Amino acid sequence: MKHPCYECGRTNTKKVAVELFDTPWNETGHVEYLCREAPRKIQANYLAESCMDLLEDTGWDDFRYFTCEYCSRLVCRQNPRNGWHSQVREVNDGEEVCLRCYQEELLANGLETEREKLEAGELPGMFFDSGNSELVEAGYHQVGEDRFIGGSAAGKAIAQEALALMDAGHKVVIGYERMAIGGLEGTVSLWAK
Repeated sequence: MKHPCYECGRTNTKKVAVELFDTPWNETGHVEYLCREAPRKIQANYLAESCMDLLEDTGWDDFRYFTCEYCSRLVCRQNPRNGWHSQVREVNDGEEVCLRCYQEELLANGLETEREKLEAGELPGMFFDSGNSELVEAGYHQVGEDRFIGGSAAGKAIAQEALALMDAGHKVVIGYERMAIGGLEGTVSLWAK
């Protein structure tokens, strides 16, 4: 049976099968086929080296995939069910990791690898389950109440508090409770162990 290419639709080319994960939480992905050759033009003046390059290229379409540096799976950058929730985090100066791997790293080691972001006043973190039971089960306790972030000064204050806890020997995690699209405003929680 000739499978159409997931990206360009051609059937008369040699292909490679790839497993794609629409969310990082999926245990199994869906198998699609990609041409081993360069695809035809997708838009006027747009070419790619291969259909695999096209699959991972965010320059021409939404819902592109990336290869997680930790688990090596091809994961969709945005959650296909809502379109806005990013499923990728950049760590260690540019490594892209999926939310599942990012969560595992946070629960095990806190934000230590994100220290530079905290020092710059950013609030790296993620949404956890309702009630934050994952954090509690991992041994974290909430520091204070949920905090509203309405501007950079409030964000920087929480980042400084997180750094102080880290300097005192604690592992620290920031949980996103409610967050506006783009992260300019919202409510976060600070956790330590």
